[in-house]
Amino acid sequence: MKLVVEALIDSGGIDPSLIARSLAPDNIEIPEGISIDIKKRDGEILVKLACESSKILTCRSTLDEILMLIDSIIKSLRKK
Repeated sequence: MKLVVEALIDSGGIDPSLIARSLAPDNIEIPEGISIDIKKRDGEILVKLACESSKILTCRSTLDEILMLIDSIIKSLRKK
């Protein structure tokens, strides 16, 4: 069975393409059995993760990490 999770995150007024580009280097070492797709969409970031059901905890941890990174990026860019 395959699990697909989508999260739509408001960019907080920051250009979503900046956030997506900032995340690109972190997508190099993706855990085995997980695929990640990050896109910008109308002032928001769409994060889509797909994984096998046997990797559900890894998928959850990966999503948590991505959400923390997005939060850090938004906070950092607001300070400029």
